[in-house]
Amino acid sequence: MATVAELLREGALGLADTSESPRVDCEILLEHVLKKPRSFFFSYPEFELSSSQERQFRDWLERRVEGHPVAYLIGRQAFYQHEFLVSPETLIPRADTELLVETVLALLPDDKPLKIADLGTGTGAIAISLALARPQWQ
Repeated sequence: MATVAELLREGALGLADTSESPRVDCEILLEHVLKKPRSFFFSYPEFELSSSQERQFRDWLERRVEGHPVAYLIGRQAFYQHEFLVSPETLIPRADTELLVETVLALLPDDKPLKIADLGTGTGAIAISLALARPQWQ
């Protein structure tokens, strides 16, 4: 069985030609396989994965090399301080879209009940983030 350190090293090398952030991708995948925070990897690099955990990690790594986004592999994506479920049937909320949420919140008054429409956006991350930030808006 492989250790956390071995899999992170091997995974980052395997993703070097595919990903702009191979180490981060591997850490996120391993975080979800182990159901442990990323800090665990630095504290326990010698931790050995079970055979099923290693198999899951290697499967996801192979799919990532083929070009599958990390968010689709783990089924989640962080967006504007929240986590959203994603699948190949949804758009992945992108970090640069958070600027849209910040701009709307900055430009529209927060003391008035407003009605906002957000159509055809996949996960609904924009509308949900606005609603959570301004509960009086609809």
